Amino acid sequence: MFRISLLKRFLAISTAMLFCCCEIQAQRDSCSELRVMWQDAGSMLSEPIRWDRADWATFVGVSTGTAILFQFDSEVEGILKNTRSRSRMDIAGYGIEPFGNGLYSLPLLAGLGFYGKLKGEEQHVQVAFAGLEAFVFSAGGATCSKWIFQRHRPSDDMPSDPFVFEGPLGDLRDDGSFVSRHASSAFAVATVLASCYGKQKKWVPWLAYGLAGAVTASRVYNGKHWSSDAFAGAALGVVTGKFVYKMRKSRGLLKTF
Repeated sequence: MFRISLLKRFLAISTAMLFCCCEIQAQRDSCSELRVMWQDAGSMLSEPIRWDRADWATFVGVSTGTAILFQFDSEVEGILKNTRSRSRMDIAGYGIEPFGNGLYSLPLLAGLGFYGKLKGEEQHVQVAFAGLEAFVFSAGGATCSKWIFQRHRPSDDMPSDPFVFEGPLGDLRDDGSFVSRHASSAFAVATVLASCYGKQKKWVPWLAYGLAGAVTASRVYNGKHWSSDAFAGAALGVVTGKFVYKMRKSRGLLKTF
């Protein structure tokens, strides 16, 4: 309980620092960062009504991939269960997974924002805030999915059963397994960083997506999620990151460099 409380306090402080960093300088259109985020949230909720064929094809592809993995969730969990060790689980849990819950990623974004302020390079501040926005949106979307489906985690039943969904009226004691919030948040931030820095810094996409992939894999390895949860969460994160990048670039707040 103490560790969870300390984690939440640390994340809150880091997020507040990033907000302060980004609010120091007014936007060119006199629109505050919080207002930009509010407008983007409304646009994201209504985005499906503006989808074209390519968007629907992506949705169908992700849904199909999730459904296929769903059929193999038990087999994947059974294989990984026989390979787990306490040392490997600790490395995954304490060294990798925090990139998905904000313990590492939010302070890094805050540091990027402060670096931009100190150097007088506003683009880094905007990238930091875009990363925060993508983190919040993806985490919110994943949380809604968890509540709607209330799918049992591998550790919720003995033996594990990937076919148990309680739905929004269920009373699951945790927040559900589908989709992985760690995966969605990690890939959302990674997508923003890769989109902004990838053109000139070729190593950024490799590092960002590599870490996001490691976060996603660690959640499955540690038995916190089924493979289909992780895949769907990662897809949600990529879509969210691309949406945030597109919206902020259309306002002239972001550029590729």
